[in-house]
Amino acid sequence: LLSGAATQISRGRQVVARDLRWRFAPASLLLGRASYAIATDSPPLLLDGVAGIGLGGTVRLKDTRASGDLRSLAGIAGLPFIPVNGQVGLDLVSLKLVDQWPRSAQGRLQVIGLSWALGREPVVLGDFEAQIEDAEDGIVANVGTLKGAVEVRGSARLSNEGGYDVDLQLRGHRRRRAGRRCPDTGGRRRSAPQLPASWMNWSPHVVVACVVERDGRFLIVEERIAGEMRLNQPAGHWEQGETLIEGARRETLEETRWEVEPTHVLGLYHVDPPGLGYGFLRIAFAADARCERSELALDDGIARALWLTRDEIAASHERHRSPMVLRCVDDYLAGVRYPLNLIAHL
Repeated sequence: LLSGAATQISRGRQVVARDLRWRFAPASLLLGRASYAIATDSPPLLLDGVAGIGLGGTVRLKDTRASGDLRSLAGIAGLPFIPVNGQVGLDLVSLKLVDQWPRSAQGRLQVIGLSWALGREPVVLGDFEAQIEDAEDGIVANVGTLKGAVEVRGSARLSNEGGYDVDLQLRGHRRRRAGRRCPDTGGRRRSAPQLPASWMNWSPHVVVACVVERDGRFLIVEERIAGEMRLNQPAGHWEQGETLIEGARRETLEETRWEVEPTHVLGLYHVDPPGLGYGFLRIAFAADARCERSELALDDGIARALWLTRDEIAASHERHRSPMVLRCVDDYLAGVRYPLNLIAHL
């Protein structure tokens, strides 16, 4: 139960996953649930994240990424044949299931190369995206077109009572008439600039972090990422409804049990991890440690909080979650500081 692997997991005749690996996170028991780091890099489902099961069967996913082709994923979900296909990418910051129904969610869903496949030749409709977030009465997914022949705008909602509502508007793009001339270009038609396809899908994650120093040592978390132990500052996704400073306080308390107070903006840091498909924009704060709340449990996936010197952090660079870990410490020691009023929420 602590760790293991499965060559194949099936649902009836449908293969759900191959080469699935899992590792138990003992600290999750303090939160009243059993959490596992799970991963598979074999089709039909590519998966990497943290899954937890609580009392009463409540299921939680955190920082979970999944991808596969649409038709295979529909089969895994038990849906009948659907006449469309495409590549699906799901990036969940969090998901909570109660009685097998989503009650809370935040993340993004993309379908790339969606095509209609009933005719002799597939008809490519385009690339589409849904931003998923909590609403007052459930979950809403705001849907839009990234590129393609069909423009889609609207939303889909899941209510906490188990119902759903879809409100989408579809419109085909008009083609320009042949022979149209542009007099300001000497009679030659100007072509619109073409952006690389990867730019159309690029949407970095906004995270907040705190650099907390006490007596020459820095507050660091040791966390399990895809089955490996990594070092990072207390950091996490900025959530809807909170300011950046509130998010930094919350993440630090959840991951270290320390109440802190941000005093300055340390900087903005961007990194695109290779092979991940998206990047991170970190807003880092210098913060003072106020008090330790030892009665609290650490967040899922966090093994422990440490106080390390700069040299100890540098000596463990191969275990850093990203290059931002050491860069933030060095900027702090170099005296980099910006006032908190640099940030304005309007």
